[in-house]
Amino acid sequence: MRTLIIDLRDVGGKPHPEDYVLLQAPALRGSVESTGAVIMTAPVHVDLTDGKAEVQVEPGPLLVQIRTQSVRDSGPLEVIVPEGTGPVSLRTCIERSFQYRPAVESAVAADADRAYAALQGAITAERAAAQSAKAAATAAENANAALRPTPPASATVQGKIQLAGDLTGTAAEPKVITAGDVDFSIHHDAPRAAFVKTRADGQIAITTPSIVKPAHATNKDYVDKADNKLRLEKADKEHTHQLRDIQGLPAAASTFLTPGQASLMIRSDTGHADIVDPVTATHIANKGYVDTKIKEVNRRLDVPEEDMVRWDDGGIVFTRIGAMVWAVVGAAAAGVKGTLPPKFRPPHRDVDFFLTSPEKRSAPGWCTITKEGVVSVNFSDPAAKTGYGMGMYIRDFAID
Repeated sequence: MRTLIIDLRDVGGKPHPEDYVLLQAPALRGSVESTGAVIMTAPVHVDLTDGKAEVQVEPGPLLVQIRTQSVRDSGPLEVIVPEGTGPVSLRTCIERSFQYRPAVESAVAADADRAYAALQGAITAERAAAQSAKAAATAAENANAALRPTPPASATVQGKIQLAGDLTGTAAEPKVITAGDVDFSIHHDAPRAAFVKTRADGQIAITTPSIVKPAHATNKDYVDKADNKLRLEKADKEHTHQLRDIQGLPAAASTFLTPGQASLMIRSDTGHADIVDPVTATHIANKGYVDTKIKEVNRRLDVPEEDMVRWDDGGIVFTRIGAMVWAVVGAAAAGVKGTLPPKFRPPHRDVDFFLTSPEKRSAPGWCTITKEGVVSVNFSDPAAKTGYGMGMYIRDFAID
């Protein structure tokens, strides 16, 4: 960045307090000092203090518009901010872009300018004369060549033929591409057979046996066969492929696979792929394996008999499932029912859950399981005779 120094005054040497300057890039361009940065065309408003200001700008083209009370020269002025370091004044940038010459010039300066203009005119006239002479010589040479007769095409009888235009080869064996009989086509066996036959429909016929070198022209049949060889035939050299790139494998793994690699997943004609049950966590699971696991999760748990306690002919049942104990009370009368084994007991506090009584539903009952495993049934009203309910609590799972 360079510091641009602005100092604006009128012809009386006075600044205007309300003047300001707009600075902007004339077009999008790359930054001179910041790699990868783009300079936008957004204007920069520069306020003036006593007609002066300093602002940091990028080197390069710059549009300067002075907003003042003046009615002349207020349009955008394009200047160049030079590269380098240190401050540069707006005046310097303007003077580098426009040369100011006073209206009155000395006689010496005017004579020097006229002499320089005369010298430039003489040089221009001399160049024009040289060009005219060269053009005249070229025209004379062309006219002389037109008067000379054209020798016959037989170089061995009439002498050497100058190679020019459509002629190629050597002077002794000139060659040209033109229309001709089939005997003069490129497939002809003669050593000098260099004529190419052009058919009436504009086609040029080239036979395959003549295509023996890299620079020879080819025909469609030659190109098609080369393309088919690349597409359909086997590779010219032994090579390897990734298994995922192989297509069209049989239903079973190919015999070239080693036993440890014989695990290709083959899709059937309907788009299905068969795999065995997974073993490790990263293996793919098949539908049968997933269905079996879902059934195991959703099926009713078969609790072993040693994890169940039944009292009152099955009216009260305690079932241990993991760390939980489920208690079901059905048609139980009031009183102490028994003592649970240690693995069924709550570890820290007594457990209570409510019971309902069909004899008097407004009088709730409750079932209590103490830390010692004592189970009892009670009612809040003697009119209630039997209780029904269910509860769950966490057992002392340190005891198994």
